[in-house]
Amino acid sequence: SERPQNIWHFEELLPIVDKRAQARVGQFSGYTPLIRADRLGAELGLSNLFLKDDSSSRPSFSYKDRVVAMSIARLLERGKTEIGCVSTGNVGTAVASLAAKAGVDAFIFYPNRLEEQKARGCMALGAKVCQVEGNYDEANRRCREVAEATGLDFANITLRPFYAEGAKTAAFEIVEQLDWESPDHIITAAAGGTLSSRLHKGLGELQLLGLSETDSTRIHIAQPSGCNPIASAIIAEEAEVHPVTPETAAHSLAIGAPGDGYLVIDAVLKRGGTGGFASDPEIFAGIDLLAATEGL
Repeated sequence: SERPQNIWHFEELLPIVDKRAQARVGQFSGYTPLIRADRLGAELGLSNLFLKDDSSSRPSFSYKDRVVAMSIARLLERGKTEIGCVSTGNVGTAVASLAAKAGVDAFIFYPNRLEEQKARGCMALGAKVCQVEGNYDEANRRCREVAEATGLDFANITLRPFYAEGAKTAAFEIVEQLDWESPDHIITAAAGGTLSSRLHKGLGELQLLGLSETDSTRIHIAQPSGCNPIASAIIAEEAEVHPVTPETAAHSLAIGAPGDGYLVIDAVLKRGGTGGFASDPEIFAGIDLLAATEGL
């Protein structure tokens, strides 16, 4: 309880052992507020609703600060100074921001349909930006080829095992912020599947250590109806994810071939959860409802 409130708060449960690497990245990432959402809860008929607000994470104001900080810390442990990523937006901004602070050169690969402002933001942070023909899944395949041909480490490809470990810090924080009482349900959006699958892993580790009884916590995932391969598999009770071509305005969730999709299915089914999807108009209405009730 006396440690700094950042992603290294539970350092014994994380894969980075070099204190110098920890000191150079992620010092202001994570440990975001858990907000009691009484007004939104009233609209939804829920009396005990909380929001984990990772939009206040630093430096890039998204959950991706957690996972990218872990990747860059691993890069620093290995003594390397260049990192790449493939992104629909938030990963790229997190890589560019955290790399700038750590003194690491960043190379951001985006699908060419992405909003120009996201690329410009990364360039302002000193990153090199390359827009790749095709959608995210096609860009991801190209980046795998680049990694193999050049040896460039990618935060969410070659460093993915470390990247993914950053996601479980959200589970640690939620349970601690609830006075070590694990919630009945956790609902999260799913794109590549890293967050929801590692929330399951983090809850399991807290249970293993006797810090909290987490076995009864159910995990539910939501996707856009225009890109819902994981939710569709869960609803159909299938063990495999069938790739789709994304058609949704929710670009940050538009991953048609999710790398951790099978892990999400496993996590949701083991925890007795569900999968669902929403149309773009329903997503926009949800954004407005959240804003109007909770000021977020």
